[in-house]
Amino acid sequence: MKTLMLGNEAAARGLYEAGCSFVSSYPGTPSTEITECAAKYPEIYAEWAPNEKVAMEAAFGASLAGYRSFCGMKHVGLNVAADPLFTLSYTGVRGGLVIGVADDAGMHSSQNEQDSRHYAIAAKLPMFEPSDAAESLAFAKLAYEVSEKFDTPVLLKMCTRVAHSQSVVEPSARQEVTPVPYEKNIAKFVMMPACAKARHPVVEQRTLALQEWSETAEINRMEDGSDRSIGLIASSIMSKKLAAGSDAIVLDVKVGDGAFMENEQDAETLANLMVDIGDDAGRRTVAVITEMGQPLGCAVGNSLEVIEAIETLKGKGPEDITELAERLAGIMVYLGGKAQTPEEGHAMAAEALASGKGLAQFRKFVQAQGGDPAVVDDYTLFPQEAHRLELTAEADGYVQKIAARTIGLASQHTGAGRATKEDQIDLAAGVYLHKKVGDAVKKDEILATFYGNDPAKLENGRQEASKAFAIGAARVEHPKLIKKIIGL
Repeated sequence: MKTLMLGNEAAARGLYEAGCSFVSSYPGTPSTEITECAAKYPEIYAEWAPNEKVAMEAAFGASLAGYRSFCGMKHVGLNVAADPLFTLSYTGVRGGLVIGVADDAGMHSSQNEQDSRHYAIAAKLPMFEPSDAAESLAFAKLAYEVSEKFDTPVLLKMCTRVAHSQSVVEPSARQEVTPVPYEKNIAKFVMMPACAKARHPVVEQRTLALQEWSETAEINRMEDGSDRSIGLIASSIMSKKLAAGSDAIVLDVKVGDGAFMENEQDAETLANLMVDIGDDAGRRTVAVITEMGQPLGCAVGNSLEVIEAIETLKGKGPEDITELAERLAGIMVYLGGKAQTPEEGHAMAAEALASGKGLAQFRKFVQAQGGDPAVVDDYTLFPQEAHRLELTAEADGYVQKIAARTIGLASQHTGAGRATKEDQIDLAAGVYLHKKVGDAVKKDEILATFYGNDPAKLENGRQEASKAFAIGAARVEHPKLIKKIIGL
C-alpha cells in the first residue's frame, strides 16, 4: 500500500525491509530521524552512541558478527568517524554494513556545508545518493546487497531536502537474513601494517569491480528531456528539479541582510546565471530579485507564519506578502500560457485570492496531507503560547532599518528555532512585527511582540530584536519589494 514518508523515515524502512538487525548512531540534524524511526521496529536493536566514531565501530562489530548493521550521523560527524571509516574500507565486512551520512547544503542546522562525497572518493567506498523518499527506501535495501556482494561498507548520503521532505513510497515485507557465521580472520580484519599492505590491492580491485557494476546499474539512468543537445549529470535533490519536466521556471532571488546575496550586484549575477542555465536546458526561466533587507511580512516563527499565510489567502495578509505572491503567481500563469501578458496573469492571481479560490485550494492541500482543514477557521488549533512580551519605541520618528538576520536570531531566541541540536522547538514561539521600514512611530508604540512559553527566552528575543531596529527623525521610503525581473 502506497504511503507518504519523509526521506529519513523511508531510509529506516529500507533498513528494516533489508533485514538490518543492529543500528548505532549519533544524533544530528538532518540524520536523526533515520535512527529514531528504525528504533520503532522490534526486529532492530537501535542505540545512540557517545559519538560517531563509537557508533561506526559498534556497527562494524555487529557486521563482524555476521549481522546486517547501520550507523548514522550528520556530515560533520563523519569527521569524527574518519579513523574507522578508512580502516573499514580495507577490512571489508561480513554482514552488510551501511553508513548513513546526511549533508546540510544551505546550513539549515550546521556550521558548514561539507560535501561527504569527498570522503567516499578518499576512502574508495561506494556511495548512494537518493533523490526522494522512494529512492531512500530502495537505495538502503540495495546498499546491503552491494555491501555483501563487493565486501565493502556502503555510504548512504542523504541531504536536508531529501531527509525532511515527503514523497510516495510503497513499503514491502521484511527480508529475514541469516547471519553470516563468524570465522576468525586476522589477515582480513586486523589492520596492522603487514595486513593492511596485503589488503590494499584488494581495495583497488574492488573499486574497478564497483565501477564496472555502476556502468549498468539500474539506479544510474538517463532521463530524456525536450532538448537532447546538452546533458546534465545530477544527483540528490537537483536530479528531481531537472527531471521534473516543467516547461517554465520562476525563481525568487532574495537580496539583503536576510538573504544569501546581500547586495544587488551579486543577486543579479546569480539570477542571470540561473536564467541562462534554464534557457540553455530548453526551459523558459525567469528570475525575480526581491527585497530581503527586512523580514517579508510581519510574522517570524512557525505557527505564526502559517497563520499569516492563511490570513493572506483570506485577503487580510501583509501588503508585501500579498504583492509578492500575486506577482510570482502571475508570471507563472503567463509562462504557462494561461495569460497573454504577465499583467493579465497578475490580475488572474489577484482574482483567485480575492474570490477565495486560493483559500479553498489550501483547504484541499491540508486535507490531502492528512491535516485538519479546520485550522483555517480556528487558530486555537495551532500550538498556543503562554506568554507574550513587547518591544516599544524609545522615541518618535521613522523606522529606518529592520535587520532581517537579527530578527531571525531573535525568533530563534524565543524558542522558534534551534541553537543546538538538543534544543526543542516551541511551535508557538516567534516574533510579530507591528512596524516596517518607512513607517512612522511614536514613543512607547509597540514595534514587535514576542510569543512563546519560556519568559526568559522571550526576554532574550526582545534584547536581540532591539538591535535590529533603527529609528530616526528623517522620513524614509518604504523599500521597493521587487528590484528587478530577469528573463521576462
